[in-house]
Amino acid sequence: MGIRVKRAFGIVLAAVFMGAFVLGCAGQYFQVRVNGFTDPELAGIEAGSSVFVTRPARAANPLLQKEIRYRLERHLRAKGMRVVSHEEADYFLNFGYGIGTGRAVTVMLPYFEPGGRVRVETHDSTGTWTYKDVQLPDTTYYVPEQRTVYDRWLTISVIDARVYRQSGKVNTLWFCEASSIGGARDIREVVKYLMAGAFEHFGLSTGRSVDMYFSAADERVTGLAP
Repeated sequence: MGIRVKRAFGIVLAAVFMGAFVLGCAGQYFQVRVNGFTDPELAGIEAGSSVFVTRPARAANPLLQKEIRYRLERHLRAKGMRVVSHEEADYFLNFGYGIGTGRAVTVMLPYFEPGGRVRVETHDSTGTWTYKDVQLPDTTYYVPEQRTVYDRWLTISVIDARVYRQSGKVNTLWFCEASSIGGARDIREVVKYLMAGAFEHFGLSTGRSVDMYFSAADERVTGLAP
């Protein structure tokens, strides 16, 4: 029996970006790494207590700082805490945030190539020629591509306000760092996800770094929007 390829049909090439560097659209997820610490020698944060969110001394953008501060207050209220003045507070909440300058990384992107179909003509032992469509197998291969990513972070600490007012001593009851790496460079948008991750573990020790994933439609992010 002989076989000759007579004609190949069109082939489509599609690239799919896979990784934790995508933010925004429905169906995509934003990864946040959370690390929470508590002091075993100190009492934890009491539910329903009062908190004052401090204002960092220096801010490149005081209006962004104010926006983040108000959002922190909304998270505290959602946790059942009372937001009060400096003089009335049981606890002070301090915070900081930032974004790196960006760095190049190489990621391996999968490219999928459908097999397509080919028409072959064959003949049997009698010499009769016939035509037949054959499905070729799909192929996936990986191509390196360079991307620019940014380190983004939010730190939150809660200290005992009564001890601080009386003695000036800083007793840190809870410290949390929420961080992420990705292509989005708008800290105003990214901090919403970082904050959501941190407050999922408010007042708790995570024991280790915990990875969390939020979609753009997640109520833990959208429910506390300004």
